[in-house]
Amino acid sequence: MNKAELLKNSYYNWLNEELTFTEQDNYVEITTPFLDSVFDNICIYAKFAKENSVELSDFGQTLFNLEGQGISIQEKNKKIWNSFKTILDDFGISIEGRSLVIITPLDKFPTAKNRILQAIMKVNDLVFMYTNKSQSSFDEIVSDYLSDNKILFTKNIQIVNTSVAASIFDFSIPFENGRSKLIKTVARPNDYNSAKIFNYDIKACLPIRSSDQFVCLFNDQKGKQVDPSTINTALEGVNTSVARAFSFSEAQENNVLDNKEL
Repeated sequence: MNKAELLKNSYYNWLNEELTFTEQDNYVEITTPFLDSVFDNICIYAKFAKENSVELSDFGQTLFNLEGQGISIQEKNKKIWNSFKTILDDFGISIEGRSLVIITPLDKFPTAKNRILQAIMKVNDLVFMYTNKSQSSFDEIVSDYLSDNKILFTKNIQIVNTSVAASIFDFSIPFENGRSKLIKTVARPNDYNSAKIFNYDIKACLPIRSSDQFVCLFNDQKGKQVDPSTINTALEGVNTSVARAFSFSEAQENNVLDNKEL
C-alpha cells in the first residue's frame, strides 16, 4: 500500500469510528468527536428540507452555551457581533433565530457538514476573545500582519479532499513556483480540537495537494505557551517537510509567514 492510500485509509477509519449518526423523529443527530465551549461533543442536526436538499443546524446550542458563560452576541455589542458575522459569512452560514443553519444539496452534504462544524468551533473561540478582552480576533491579527508586511495572501481556502468533504484553511500564501503555503489559525494556544482537525485535514489533502506546505498557527498573544503535546497532535504521523506548527510569536521571529517555502 502506498503512502497516499495509507493516509486516506487512516482518514476514513477515523471518520467511521469517531462520527455517529443517530436517526431521531424527523432529523438525524450527528455527534462529532470535537468539544464545544462547555466541553460537550459538538452535535449537528440534519433534516431533509426538500427532495435532495438537506438543512444542517446546531439547534441554537452554540449561542446558548456562550450565553450561559455570560457572553451575549448581539448587534449592540459591535466588536463581538462583527466577529461573529464575519465567521458566518466566511463559512456560508445563516442565523435563524438563535440557530446556525446551512441548507445544501444532498451531494454537497459532506462539504456543508464540515463548514458548519468549523464555523461552530470558530464561534466557540469567541469565548477566548471575550474573556481575554482581545481587541481583534486572531484571524484579524494575522491578516493585518500579512498586509503590513506586503505578503500576498488569500483568505478562506476550501479544498475538496479525498473524503469528498471540504478542508478549510484560513490563509493561503502563494510561492513563485505555483505552490502554496496553507495556514490554519488556532485562536486558543492549546486547542486540542483544532490541532486534531489540522492533522486530519493534512492527511485528507495530501493526495491531491502533495506539492503544497501546511502550517498550523497557534495564538500566543497573551503570553501563554503552546504545549508540546498540542504541537505533536497537530503533526502526528506527518513529515515536517510537509507540515509544521508554530506559535504566532515564533512564526514572526522566523519569518514563517512569508512567500518562501519552509
